[in-house]
Amino acid sequence: MDITNINSILEEAASKAASDIHLLANHPPIFRIHGDLRPTQYAAYTPEQLQTLLLGLVDEDQKQQFLKVKELDFSYPYKDQYQLRINLHFSEGNMAAAIRITPATIRSYQELNLNPIVEKLAQTHRGIIILSGTAGSGKSTTMNCIIDMINRTRKSKIVTIEDPVEFHHKSNQSFFIQREVGKDTESFTNALKYALRQDPDVVCLGEIRDLESIRIALTTAETGHLVITTVHASDAIGTLDRIVSVFPTGTRDEILSQLASNIVAVIYQVLIPQKDKEERILATEIMLGTMAVKNLIRRNDFKEIRGLLDACETEGMHSLEVTLAQLYKDGKITYETAKERANYQHCQKLKEALNAKSQKLKFVIVDHNKNEIKLIGQALMNLYQGEVLFAEGAKEGQPLIDNEKPDVVICGTHLKDMDGFDFCRRLKTSGDINLKVIMISPSFQASYATEAADAGANDFVVKTQDYRLLTDAIDKVFG
Repeated sequence: MDITNINSILEEAASKAASDIHLLANHPPIFRIHGDLRPTQYAAYTPEQLQTLLLGLVDEDQKQQFLKVKELDFSYPYKDQYQLRINLHFSEGNMAAAIRITPATIRSYQELNLNPIVEKLAQTHRGIIILSGTAGSGKSTTMNCIIDMINRTRKSKIVTIEDPVEFHHKSNQSFFIQREVGKDTESFTNALKYALRQDPDVVCLGEIRDLESIRIALTTAETGHLVITTVHASDAIGTLDRIVSVFPTGTRDEILSQLASNIVAVIYQVLIPQKDKEERILATEIMLGTMAVKNLIRRNDFKEIRGLLDACETEGMHSLEVTLAQLYKDGKITYETAKERANYQHCQKLKEALNAKSQKLKFVIVDHNKNEIKLIGQALMNLYQGEVLFAEGAKEGQPLIDNEKPDVVICGTHLKDMDGFDFCRRLKTSGDINLKVIMISPSFQASYATEAADAGANDFVVKTQDYRLLTDAIDKVFG
């Protein structure tokens, strides 16, 4: 093989479904395939060979810029099948490169394993859609999928601001202005600031990174445009934290209000190994801008949003753990992968114990508040894939418990027809002594915790839409 010919390297990388190529002086090329770095059989480049190869990819202006600032990002088409995103840099005084390989065709949301809700999101005309995840998680791929759906279904002017442009869209129903930082505009912030004067319907930002770009993006959404952008974050809630934490404490109320008013959705995504395939599969966590979510954002109460994600009451909204559980149930990922990727390790630990006993966990929830117990029940079903039964009072709950023989009873301190502590005492003294009872209360009072212990409850927790307190208690009960 001719090591000075980059085409041979690109062809082999593409044939092996590599997502990235790393070129270093005095080192053979390295491919990243399905998330793993893998060496190649090519001979190592000398510094001179690599310099000739890399400078052959740029024009004179790009060459001078690279030699001046020691960094350069640009895109490069390859055989009409791929778009290459190339980063040139220096390492130990020698030129080096990282090349991201992106297919030149846009895959559908079904092919990407995205939730069908993205089709509805693409019909949105104003607000902000935020795609989040770590580097290499497919954020740009999802963004281009949504842009393509808009392009195919409605007449819009779409302005994209990227560094560099990763995919060149062809006008269909919509038409495009695609601006590349460094080539068509000086910076993200400048391009975004002037985008409003270009009569756009949709503005797509490769990434919002700083206070000014976040502020302008929110203002753009607020003035009746749809903004689609990406953020590096570890989950949907972390995405909100990442945006708000950029601003000084004294200005956060205003930003929280803007974010709450304009949020359409946060889609967090991660690529994980499949069970019997080399390719990775997409797992998502989706937070939609429902009225409940908007109110919690406005109050800066992000932790409570976790409970809404777990409950999955709104179509299309779900936590990462719910997606992992479904992928595991469908046989697409292993139990170990689901456990490793889940943020709620205690939920996975409990599932492991239950799987060992080949049984499903059965809950009975007894509480006077219908809406709250339904939310709790939905979250438990999603997290544990178990059965949940409901009762509002002791008269209804006692025969249900006697007949169904649940593993856990979750009992409120206030029931429809009697004191919750008295009901717990009755269950622990006259029924199955092995029955696990966890008491829940809308507020914490030291006397409640003492009364619950005196009544024989296995644990006592405060009701909250962040269900980790409850699931921690369940995990503790099962040791």
